[in-house]
Order: sequence, then C-alpha cells, then structure tokens
Amino acid sequence: MLSVLALAMSVPLLAAQDVTLDRMLAVVNGDVVTMSDVRAARQLKLIAGAEAMTDEQVVDALIERRLTIAEVARYSPAEPPTADVQARQRAWESTLARGVTPAAALATVGMREAALTAWFRDDLRVAAYLDQRFTAAAQPTRQQAQAYFQAHAADFAVNGVTPEFASIEAEVRRRVAAERRATRIKDWIDSLKQRAEIRRL
Repeated sequence: MLSVLALAMSVPLLAAQDVTLDRMLAVVNGDVVTMSDVRAARQLKLIAGAEAMTDEQVVDALIERRLTIAEVARYSPAEPPTADVQARQRAWESTLARGVTPAAALATVGMREAALTAWFRDDLRVAAYLDQRFTAAAQPTRQQAQAYFQAHAADFAVNGVTPEFASIEAEVRRRVAAERRATRIKDWIDSLKQRAEIRRL
C-alpha cells in the first residue's frame, strides 16, 4: 500500500511538454515544488483560500501538504473508496465557473487528470489520518468546556444575553474541540518541518 501511495505522490502535475517552461520554487526532502504547482493550486482552488494567497504562502501550503502526505504514507493508509474520491471530484467540479468543463480547467494549468485524481485521494487519506489521530484526543472534558465558556462568555452572548452553559454545552464542546484539534495539527506539522530538509529557491 505504501508503494501505491508513493507512486501517487510522484505523479507530475504537469503535462510533459510544460515541464521545460516551469520554475522550481522549493525542494522538500528531494521533492520539487514548482511555479506550475502554485498556479494549479490557485487556479483550480485545490488549496482552500489559495486565490487570496501570495505565491510564498501557497508554496508554504504545498510544502506542508507534501510533508503531511509523506508522514501519512508511513502508516500505509487504506485506499479511499472510489465513491468517496468521485464525490470529492464532484464537489470540486461544482466550484468551476459556469460553462467551464473539468478538462478545460485542467488544460489551463497543464495538469493531468491522473494528478487531479491522486490529489483528491491524498485529500481523503490525510483527512482520515487527522481524524483518527487528533479528533478524539481533542475532545474536552465537561470541566474543560465549562472553563472555556467562562473565559469566552461574551462570544456566546445573543443580543447581549449570555445563555446558561447547559443550554449550549454541545456548541461549546464543538468549539473547544475544533480549536484544540487545530492547535495539535499545527504543532504536528511544525514538528514535520523541523525534521525535514527544505530549501527555498
């Protein structure tokens, strides 16, 4: 399974004829991040918010993605169900401008259909790994949720009235868990960066 994921990670984003026109921006443990990778991530909206990011920020996101996928691959993740990959692709297609076909969108950045499918598979593998490793561990105790509520009571007020904790406990727990999960994932990614060999060009 690891060899299958490694192969998916190695699928070039660009058609062969475009490679000679590309420019390397970073090297992550020997894996190259190019200007065309940045353009594809932005124009195809493959990374959330990439449209509003600078090139450097998109490169950072791509570096984090490469490191995350490589780490997940060490645990030989299960292959995502084909139906889930297809659903992920349909969700992406819904973001395309009216009248733009998937083939036309890919052609604008010289990206192969196989690379797009591999991208979606990796999205699902990473999501499953993060859920398994971080979601359960991020769940707060009732005492922790109450402490959070007391410290952020104003955030839960409606028309100036703060509700009783018991009436919104589920929402408080959800918010605490989301923040703790995000913090733990960030710390994990930072640790991956510290161990990696990253060169920006």
